[in-house]
Amino acid sequence: LKMQLRSIGSDLLVYQGTPESIMPKLMLKDAETTVLAQEEVTDEELRVDIGVRRAIKALGGDLKLLWGSTLYHKDDLPFKPELTDMPDVFTPFKETCERKSKGVRPCTATPSSLPPLPADLLESANSAVPPLTALGFPADVVAMTATSDPRSVLPFKGGESAALARLKHYLWDKDCLASYFETRNGMIGADYSSKFSAWLAHGCLSPRMIYSEIKRYEKERVSNKSTYWLVFELIWRDFFRLFCLKQGAAVFQIGGTAGKNWQWEGEGEAFERWMDGETG
Repeated sequence: LKMQLRSIGSDLLVYQGTPESIMPKLMLKDAETTVLAQEEVTDEELRVDIGVRRAIKALGGDLKLLWGSTLYHKDDLPFKPELTDMPDVFTPFKETCERKSKGVRPCTATPSSLPPLPADLLESANSAVPPLTALGFPADVVAMTATSDPRSVLPFKGGESAALARLKHYLWDKDCLASYFETRNGMIGADYSSKFSAWLAHGCLSPRMIYSEIKRYEKERVSNKSTYWLVFELIWRDFFRLFCLKQGAAVFQIGGTAGKNWQWEGEGEAFERWMDGETG
């Protein structure tokens, strides 16, 4: 990302600390400052938003949140702003999206140039991404990241370039999309399913970019149940994100969104195996 921003005239600043403590330090004196960030939906992230808004407001700054990370923009769905009329079950949600939404927005073109960073911040642009040890990871754990775990289905590498390479590989190089529906539940091998999830979760790849490439694939190669089914899975992602936005912190509470009084069994041998991922 840093290299790409530099190629169009800007740069990436890397700081270590909480957003609410760092952002005020980046505000220029006697200048109107607007902080742009992606709108989040769950409790911890929303608390950060509140902290940032409070910290920069004291210095005359403003926080503007922009919706992202979903296939359908929430403003294009036929639900009330508070989502009170959004179905709590996936199938009616999917059908509403497909039949009554304004459709999937096209991808925004990458700008060919951006203004340079203010001179006061240029020195900070030379800062490097902090090593994992500086972020609290033990040295032995960091050493393990230098090589791929042989149990991994493929070496997951971060960044947009790796994400786009995976998209190209799965659709255009190997034609895996054409048989996605038949292979998607496999357990062994790199290409039985897309493996896009990690890059989607970290913002390295957008669902709209995947959708755009699927539509191009359908025009140039084949359109079938498999090509639709990957879009279907992207709609599942939208459902869970919007469900969290609608239900708030209840999704993390023992009673859940239904408010039931479950008996929590947080101990014992079975719990230990579940916690360690050894139930199978």
